[in-house]
Amino acid sequence: MTPEDNTRHGHRTFEKTGEVKLADTDAAGFLFFANLFKLAHDAYESFMTSTGLGLNQIIQNMDYLLPIVHAEADYKSPLRLGDRFRIFLKSTVQNHSFVLTACFRVLSGEIAAEVRTVHVAVSKVTGKKIPLSEQLRKGLLEIS
Repeated sequence: MTPEDNTRHGHRTFEKTGEVKLADTDAAGFLFFANLFKLAHDAYESFMTSTGLGLNQIIQNMDYLLPIVHAEADYKSPLRLGDRFRIFLKSTVQNHSFVLTACFRVLSGEIAAEVRTVHVAVSKVTGKKIPLSEQLRKGLLEIS
């Protein structure tokens, strides 16, 4: 998958393209439900790198972490082996947390699935929630 950055209506959009691989499917050749979360997380990691805050950098150099405290998915239409898709990311930003929505669209434009994850900023030292860093907030607001 390759990430793509675009600017629309004053906001940057983040999208990543991909294809359902054999290892992603169940015995019937459909995307296995758990792998939808993996693909959404891969897009999140690419987005974070694009903001200058790669997850490796956060884990090694920052005083906070961003654990996922909730995850859910809605399946609209099946993704099958060989299907190509685009993942579009959108964020909703709060003081201590953000919701990331990954919308999976097949190349015809039809929505195949949506994944929502809730991330909370927590101190590495105390494990308690803390406000989002300004750099992180700025990056997330660009795709809100």
